[in-house]
Amino acid sequence: MSKVRLLGHSLLWFFTVGVFVLAVLLALSRFYIVKVDEYKVDVEQYLSEEIGEKVSINKMSARMEGFKPEVRFLGIKLVSSQKQAAPLSVGELRLLFNPLSLLQGYFTPEKITLAHTDISIKRFPDGHISLLGIPEKNKDQQVAADFSWLLADGVFHVVDSRVVWQDAMRDAVDIELTNAQITFQNKGDQHTLGVQATLPEEMGGPFKLSMRFNGNVLSGADWRAEGYLKAENVDLPHLISRLDLNVDLPQIETGMAELELWSSWDKAHISQVKGFFSVKNTLLKSVNSQLELQRFGSQFNWRKAAKGWQLSVNGLSFQTNKVLQKASRLSVQYLPVDGKGYRLSMASDQLNLAAVSNVLKNINILDETKKSTLAQLQISGELVKSHLIIVTDKQIPRWAFCGQLKNYSNHAFDKIPGVKNVTASACSTQERGWLDVNTESGSVNFKGLFRDPLLLEKVVARLTWLKDQQGWSIKSKQLFIDTPHIKTESRLAINLPEGEVPLIDLQTKFGPADGVNTPHYLPVGVMPKSVIKWLDNGIIKANVIGGGVLLKGALSDFPYRNNEGVFQVLFKVEEAKLHYAEQWPDTNSISARVEFKNQGLRIEASEATIAGNNIKKASVIFADLEKSPYLQINGLIEDDISGLYHFLKQSPLHKSMSGLIDQSEVSGQTNLKLNLQIPLRKKLEPKISGDAYLTDNSLRFPELDLSVENIQGVV
Repeated sequence: MSKVRLLGHSLLWFFTVGVFVLAVLLALSRFYIVKVDEYKVDVEQYLSEEIGEKVSINKMSARMEGFKPEVRFLGIKLVSSQKQAAPLSVGELRLLFNPLSLLQGYFTPEKITLAHTDISIKRFPDGHISLLGIPEKNKDQQVAADFSWLLADGVFHVVDSRVVWQDAMRDAVDIELTNAQITFQNKGDQHTLGVQATLPEEMGGPFKLSMRFNGNVLSGADWRAEGYLKAENVDLPHLISRLDLNVDLPQIETGMAELELWSSWDKAHISQVKGFFSVKNTLLKSVNSQLELQRFGSQFNWRKAAKGWQLSVNGLSFQTNKVLQKASRLSVQYLPVDGKGYRLSMASDQLNLAAVSNVLKNINILDETKKSTLAQLQISGELVKSHLIIVTDKQIPRWAFCGQLKNYSNHAFDKIPGVKNVTASACSTQERGWLDVNTESGSVNFKGLFRDPLLLEKVVARLTWLKDQQGWSIKSKQLFIDTPHIKTESRLAINLPEGEVPLIDLQTKFGPADGVNTPHYLPVGVMPKSVIKWLDNGIIKANVIGGGVLLKGALSDFPYRNNEGVFQVLFKVEEAKLHYAEQWPDTNSISARVEFKNQGLRIEASEATIAGNNIKKASVIFADLEKSPYLQINGLIEDDISGLYHFLKQSPLHKSMSGLIDQSEVSGQTNLKLNLQIPLRKKLEPKISGDAYLTDNSLRFPELDLSVENIQGVV
């Protein structure tokens, strides 16, 4: 016989014998399986001895799952002698064995299944986890019995059961899960957990949890893990109420949440969480306000780092009170410093200030005064590319900030001016900083100071500030402001000494302008009503050629009546028309130099006309814009004396001089030096004086047919 045929016969013999032996084993297995119920009493006695308490089994059965025997226990009850312990009751227990393991003398099941069972699991303050309902072996320990067998090699299933989770480590409210499907799969120190269950009705719907452990998760804190959680339609108010948050949050009335999280754990504590979180239709209430959060969503990644933590947020978007925060990025890092303080850094690429303000007004981070201020300011605009660092390792906190404002606006409130459509960038610390402004089509509203907001066609400026031992200083070497009516260029320095009054040094030059727009720029909030009225009605027309402003001194001493400082506005006008008082003729075609100096105003005209008379020169003087009872006008008129009659007829003096003026006629050249005092207060009478230098003048009385010729002299 050849070797090939010998090998073939050998293989056939071994195969036949193997099938025969397997058939015998299966027959024996089925024989014993049929008889398994006869061992129920022995199993009850064995389990009672192992556990230390009486165990009863309602029914035992067995069957073959393919080639593997499975033993089933129905109605397992633990009758505990300890009244304080609630005994464990198992609806159904299935044990699946590997025949090869049985042949080798190992009776450990490779798969354990619990069904139709109520299970209570507790995490104790020290971090270890145990199954409640199994009696304590050591009565000195105030913990429930251990169930480390759950982590033995093999598979452990819980199906169609109810699970209650108790967390004494966090002192949290119990959570009950129904329709639970749980799987433990173990191999050495590697453990896998999968959970599908339904949250309590008041909390939400179904959820899914899976985790991979390394180490003994049931015996303490020496284990690591990675996890995944997905939940939908979670009721936010109930979820928050079950969390032990050390944050004073507003009351959440309504809201639904969805989340999908991946986590990492180290030594029983979470070290990283990342995923997606969203809420919708949420209503938050505080004492005096409420916030409607139509939607909120974000991807995030939180992790421990260097004894602190880091948070990265992508796609952060939310909508509050119909204000939308578009998707943006945010990062936060927290690090303790020498055990005495912390270092907090934050960065964001874009924040909608109106949306952020709506949130801050309705959570308990700010006190009621600051909340009220935010509500009155009604902030809007965007903060982009912002960075903030706060360090509290010393007695005085240190901070640094950089960011850009786009289209920023706020309403005027209290001493805060209102601004509109401001674009700027800034960097600052608690000691120094800078601000670059580049704004078009904006405005600023100094409420109570000017009548209306000041319109700004363009503003370009850089401001710097510095704090030293003397106090704060604010400077700007170039400050360009264009309004619809005037363009200005300024230099500014403000000193704020500690415990002393502020000092200002402002130098401004401005270009051509139309003086008729003067009322827009009058600081009416600090001006006497009589002066406001005179300036409003007095300037009918004025072509401003250009000029400048100087303000230097302590602001508390303004308007520097005793020359403690200098306030000066100096400019030239042409083709101006001045209505200096009611019932007096207007002055026309004025070319003049105008100067506001401290508390006074002086207009020096080089030429003008009044009532048809040519004025060689004239001056208008307010000695004190606030206190002067009269407006002083001095003028030199070189013209025909008949013009004097025209002037007097158009003035309040006509009534007292009508007997002469209406009955006579004059002619001839004259030089008239005229002094007028126009009353600025009620119950005061005008005053007039002057000298008329007559050259070859004539005086006629037509009704008397009388004339006087060649009149010369001084009247």
